[in-house]
Amino acid sequence: MTIASEFNEEVLRIWTRMYDKMTLMPAQYPDNHFEDSLRLLVIGMNPSFGVGWIQRQISEKLLIQVENAHLIAEEVYQWDPIYGPRNFEHLMKIEMHAFDEYRRYFGPLRAFSDKVGCLNSYSHLDLFHCRWTNQQTFKRTLFDGRKLSDFAVAQIDLTRATLLRIRPKAVVIANAEASRVAVRYLKLEYVDDLQTQCILPSLPETRFFLSGMLSGGAMDEFSHRRLVSDVRRYIFNP
Repeated sequence: MTIASEFNEEVLRIWTRMYDKMTLMPAQYPDNHFEDSLRLLVIGMNPSFGVGWIQRQISEKLLIQVENAHLIAEEVYQWDPIYGPRNFEHLMKIEMHAFDEYRRYFGPLRAFSDKVGCLNSYSHLDLFHCRWTNQQTFKRTLFDGRKLSDFAVAQIDLTRATLLRIRPKAVVIANAEASRVAVRYLKLEYVDDLQTQCILPSLPETRFFLSGMLSGGAMDEFSHRRLVSDVRRYIFNP
């Protein structure tokens, strides 16, 4: 079983066991999304759901049809607590397409990996695997007061287990909020005085780099250059 298929099965078990409402599908990855001993892994907060972009891809590029009508994005990504995923095959096709073509988010990550020298050995994962786009709903579901809900803990545990399977050389956490959450809930330990680099004790050979907004152009040019230099140095000259 591939790392991705093991992840997919486990995250669906979490949704089946712990979430009893109609919602969006959790993150799902194609078989080749992760590889053992990956050089670079970029971690975000949670998967996006750009419904307008997805619908355009269905109608104009992927041309996915059922009974001579284009599928509706919300239906493809619908999670049913009784029946589970309803359009898994189509969803996976869209997800594969998005990783290559959704340039607003993945474009900067791809450019970063290219500058680091890892374009052929990089991938992406999130801390949490729910697609809620409303931040209030996101926080209400994942936090129970000031602590993580059981539903959120299960997702973080899956992220940690997936990291142990992948064993990447370097991990870049792609925005400041995700960096703070990762330090606290993955239980990362700082290894530098500036507290910008960490390790996971159960994965000591992997270096975690905390960063600002890697996609969206929010990181200034010189911070971006320093991050590229630090990550490249660790991967190729540890």
